[in-house]
Amino acid sequence: MRMSRPRQAQGNRKMRRWVVDKHWSPEAVDQLERAIVDGDRVQLYRRGTEYVVTPHEIRLSGNSEELHATTNAGDDLTFQMDEIESFVVLA
Repeated sequence: MRMSRPRQAQGNRKMRRWVVDKHWSPEAVDQLERAIVDGDRVQLYRRGTEYVVTPHEIRLSGNSEELHATTNAGDDLTFQMDEIESFVVLA
């Protein structure tokens, strides 16, 4: 999966929206890992549905990577990294 160049979000210079192409770029993975370390929320899209979650870790499962996260309601969610269409780190 490739991530395209980040697009500037309106009204906030710190927010970057990463759109999936076929491969994750190192910059996109860095942003996601930084959100995990800092405890920042992430707005992501998978199969056309928007999720706002707090990511906790990226795990290798078989041949694919998974993002483990929690919603504001406390629900644990797992996202296959190759299914994520785009994301924005909410600082």
